[in-house]
Amino acid sequence: MKNFLLVILIFACVFIDLQSLPPLINQCDIVPYVNEIGRCGYTDSFGNMKIKPLYKHCSDFDGDIAWVQNDSNKIGLIDTNGVMLTTFKYDFVYDFYGQSCTPVLVNSERTIFSRFKKKQYGWGYVNRDGIEIVPCSYMYVFVPSLDNDEEYDNNGVLFCEDRKGRFGMFNSDGNLLFPFEYERMHSLFKGFCYAKKKDSSFVLSKSGRKFSVSEYESVGFFDKKGYSIVRKKVDGMDKYGVIDTIGQKIYPCIYEDKEKMEKMIGRKW
Repeated sequence: MKNFLLVILIFACVFIDLQSLPPLINQCDIVPYVNEIGRCGYTDSFGNMKIKPLYKHCSDFDGDIAWVQNDSNKIGLIDTNGVMLTTFKYDFVYDFYGQSCTPVLVNSERTIFSRFKKKQYGWGYVNRDGIEIVPCSYMYVFVPSLDNDEEYDNNGVLFCEDRKGRFGMFNSDGNLLFPFEYERMHSLFKGFCYAKKKDSSFVLSKSGRKFSVSEYESVGFFDKKGYSIVRKKVDGMDKYGVIDTIGQKIYPCIYEDKEKMEKMIGRKW
């Protein structure tokens, strides 16, 4: 009798555990495949046709979006049902790397001697709905991290260079945060960036805030604690200090050893 009850108990536990698992079919991925004549489409992981092989090239899906290329070498975006989210208008589309938008390029064949052409190449951003939230009219845009490292992705900050060599910043909705008036701009970690305008320099944030860092000769990347090691000349010597993401001085620039500073703040990337 005891053995019978034990068997019943084991069976019940296994049954409950199996019930907690999602259906196997839901675990199937949509993956690219190439048919016998070299056309690209998509199947599920069991080999069942999901999207017909209509394309010259296609990418893996990043969540619910992928790019496909037609015979004219133009690229468009599709969803997992094969519905076109954009027209075939792009010459290059970066992978999304899990982010909400990605850089896209038009008229790349006119890059060389483009100043003599009516249509100039241009970079912009498109979101996961296929909407071009930043128009393709810029010389340069920030490219998302290739290894999806959260410290160096755009994280809601889209900065671009216009045709006059000036930098500005959009948010991930395509709204202009900072005008195109900066000579230089680069990422400082998770939605913060460094920007320089004439003799002044600033830290800009995706919330639209900015503060001056003009007193420093260099501003380092912000770590996970929100600390940046800064450097300036004091009596002709390089001295290091620490600021936070609102510009407050955590340590003044009185230290000569940068590595010792990193240990002092318990730096974590």
